[in-house]
Amino acid sequence: MKILVISNQYPPPSCGPYETRCHAVVDVLRKRNHDVQVLTSDFGATSDLIEEQHVHRKLKLNIDSDGTLSGDNARHLDKANTTILREELMRTAPDVVHVWSMRGLSYVFLMQLQKLKIPIVYDVSDTWLIDLLNYDKFVGWWNRPARKKRLFRNRRSCQHGSSHLLPNIGRNIVAKRFHWPSIYFCSNYLKNIMLERGHAVENAPVIQCFFEFNRYQHKNEYGKSEKLMWVGDFSDKHDPATAIQAFHNLVNKGNKYATLHLYGENGLKGAEIVHQRIQQLGLEERVFVQTLDSVEQNEVYAEHDALIFTSVCEDPFPMIPLYAMAARLPVIVARNGGAPEIVKDDFNGLTFKTGDALDLEQKIATLFGMRDHGAILGRNGLDFVQRSLKKDEIVGQIEECLLQALTLGVDYTI
Repeated sequence: MKILVISNQYPPPSCGPYETRCHAVVDVLRKRNHDVQVLTSDFGATSDLIEEQHVHRKLKLNIDSDGTLSGDNARHLDKANTTILREELMRTAPDVVHVWSMRGLSYVFLMQLQKLKIPIVYDVSDTWLIDLLNYDKFVGWWNRPARKKRLFRNRRSCQHGSSHLLPNIGRNIVAKRFHWPSIYFCSNYLKNIMLERGHAVENAPVIQCFFEFNRYQHKNEYGKSEKLMWVGDFSDKHDPATAIQAFHNLVNKGNKYATLHLYGENGLKGAEIVHQRIQQLGLEERVFVQTLDSVEQNEVYAEHDALIFTSVCEDPFPMIPLYAMAARLPVIVARNGGAPEIVKDDFNGLTFKTGDALDLEQKIATLFGMRDHGAILGRNGLDFVQRSLKKDEIVGQIEECLLQALTLGVDYTI
C-alpha cells in the first residue's frame, strides 16, 4: 500500500508525543513493506539535519517562532501549501492519505484535501481538528461584524458560521461540509465532542495511543515513605495550586512525614507563583520544585509513592498518568477529559473532582491508609498499560483503518 502521511511536524527535530507517535507508526508500517512517504513542515529544521529519504519538509506552518499560532500571511501560506500538496500527490501517487495533526495549517488546506477525491484517514489524538474547524482564521473572516446582517438575511451565504453568533447555523454548516468515512479517535471523549457538534462519526473506531512503556523502571517496594509527585507545566491548565492546597490540608490534619515533589516538564517556567504559594503556606520543608526531562523520567516515577495529576485542560488522552502507571506507581487523577477512560476509580488508580483540593486530600489520605500502600492499584495500572497499549497491536488497528479506506471509496462533500 502506498501511503502519504501528512503531519504538521515530524521528528527530528524534537517534537511532542503526538509527532513522536506518528514517526513510530511510519517506521512500523515501512517495516511491514508499505511504501510510506511523509509530507511535513520545515518548522524547526536546521541546515545540519540528516534527512530520511521518505521525509519531505516542504509545508509552511502559520505559527510564530515560539510555536504559537499566527495570523500573518495566512492567504499566501494557504496558496503555497496547496501547491505543495498537489505536487506531492502527483509525485507519490498514494493509494491513501494518512492525516495526522494539521495544527498550524488551515481550514482551507483541509478543504483542499477533501476535494482531491483520494481516500483519507484522519488520526485525531488531540483537539487539532476541533480547533481547526472552530477557530481557524479563515472561519473568523466570515464572522466579522460587517457581515453579521448579511449572514442573517441570507443563510445560504453563511459558509462557516460562528459558534457564539450563530450557534446552530454555523455548527451545522461546518459539520455538513465534511464527511468522515475514515477517521479514528484516541478516546470516546474526543469522539463525543465531534458528535455533539453535528459530525457524522458514529462508526469511527477509538484507537488509544501507545508509548514505549517498557523503558520505565518499575516500583517494587510500597512502604510508608509517603513521597508524592506531581508532573506538568507550572500553569493554570495543569493546576499545581490544587495539589499544593490539598497537601497543605493533609499537613494541617496532622500528617508529619509526607512530602510533595513538583516536577516541571518544560523547565521552571511559571514556577515563581508556585514558590510564592509554597512560602505563603509555610511548606518550604515539605514541598519541593524541580524539573523533569525525558531521560530521567524513566526512573524517577518509581522513586515515589504516588502521582497526583491535577490537570484541568480536559486532555483527551493524558499521557502523564500512563507514564506513572507504566512504572507501577499508584495514580490519583482529576476526572476530566479522557482520564476516566484510563483510570478506573479504586481499581487501577483513584480519581477526584477536578479542582477540588478537599476531595484530592481525601483521596491522598485514602491511599496512605491502604494496607498494601497502593500496591494493587499500581499492579492493575501496569496491567492496563501492558494489555491495552501495545505498539504492534495498535499500529495493526491503524493499518486496518488504512486498508478499509481503500474499500470504502470516496464520498467527501465540499
